[in-house]
Amino acid sequence: MKQRTRRVIICTSALFAGLLAGVALVAKLIQEEPPMEVPPPNSVIVSKSGGGQYKTISQAIKEAQPGMKILVRPGLYKEQLKIDKPVEIIGDPGETGKAITIQNTSSACVVMQVDRAVVRGLTLQVRAGIKANILKILRFRNTDEEPCVDISQGQLVLEDCDITSEAVAGIGIRGPDTSAIIRRCKIHDGNANGIWITDKATAVIEDCDIFGTAWAGIRIEDGANPTIRRCRIHNIPNAGVLATGNAKGSIEECDIFGISLDGVEVRDDSNVVILRCKIHECQQSAIRFHRYGTGNVEGCEIFNNAQTDVSINSGANTIVKGCRIYDGRGNGVFVNDGGRATVEDCEIFGHREYQEVCIRGGADAILRKCKIYDGRAGGVLVLADSTGTLEECEIYDNSFTGVWVRQNGKLSVRKCNINRNAWQAVAVHDEASLAVEDCDLTANIKGPWDVQPGCDVRQTGNKE
Repeated sequence: MKQRTRRVIICTSALFAGLLAGVALVAKLIQEEPPMEVPPPNSVIVSKSGGGQYKTISQAIKEAQPGMKILVRPGLYKEQLKIDKPVEIIGDPGETGKAITIQNTSSACVVMQVDRAVVRGLTLQVRAGIKANILKILRFRNTDEEPCVDISQGQLVLEDCDITSEAVAGIGIRGPDTSAIIRRCKIHDGNANGIWITDKATAVIEDCDIFGTAWAGIRIEDGANPTIRRCRIHNIPNAGVLATGNAKGSIEECDIFGISLDGVEVRDDSNVVILRCKIHECQQSAIRFHRYGTGNVEGCEIFNNAQTDVSINSGANTIVKGCRIYDGRGNGVFVNDGGRATVEDCEIFGHREYQEVCIRGGADAILRKCKIYDGRAGGVLVLADSTGTLEECEIYDNSFTGVWVRQNGKLSVRKCNINRNAWQAVAVHDEASLAVEDCDLTANIKGPWDVQPGCDVRQTGNKE
């Protein structure tokens, strides 16, 4: 009996020892790094799980030769990339489809310190530190910490990246000798601006998706001058694009919508060109020029905004050409408070609560070859010491007066067709002045004229 027991104990011990040896062997195999990959020519591989020449991107940058490509395999890399050599850093997920994520706290993920570099295919995330979290709770703007991508030197080409920042901006571009090319990036859900361009920097921003930022989707200031093309800028609880402080820029073929403030705001001596854009569903104006902002708006489709579609006031001066402006709740075009505007070849129609065009408060506007129709509150209103000129316009099918001048307003109307309006073609009230020449004023339901005593009206060559 004792021998049998002894055999059982010996067998059990041997089996247990074998099991432990097997576990140790498996653990060793698991811990062993995959075989070293041979990189393509003039390249190195960074892999968090091994198999590359490096496990951190920073070390790869440190030891890379100028002009090399740094291929980064999937994983989470908690580090800051200080790019001080002309290299290309390229996310390389292979067939895995997994993200290559660079993450930092309260500091930039990428810092540009060289004349030219390329970053492509990375997810870049700045997590909020203690200070950023306190400012966020207090709803104060964080301007002290670094953006997620900090470009203050040279030219960075940034492509196919996913960028978010809980600190300052997603991308910061600053300095008179600094530029950036940003293509096909998603910039979203940050605690400040999506892209912040300042201090005379330049940039080309193309085919990007910018949304959910706490401040402006793109902020341009202090003489900066970017070109923004084919971007979607949307669902932002602030302005879509803000240009301030003598900024410049061009916004081309963009879709801007779902903005809680203005779709595009141009102010403080800035000059911006807006070409062939769609701007809609903004809670304030689609486009606002004010505080001596200037610019051109051409070939745009502007519709379904909660307030005025195009607002030009406080000394601003703007040219609007070839646009379709429609279906908003405010005015189609509102020129106010000393603003100046030239509006040509536009269709302005279907506004629900205010006149299609309003010129007021010492403003001056010229409208040429425009179609102004289907306004529920009337066509054109000039009032409060403002002046205006209408030339070769068609003003028709409005639910009130086609043209109304009042409160010392002064208007010249030449070669216009003002027809089929629900009230008079023209109303002149409150000591206003009006000159009407060579116009067709027929087929208005209440006739061609409504003129109060004390108004100055001159008319020649009209058809009534």
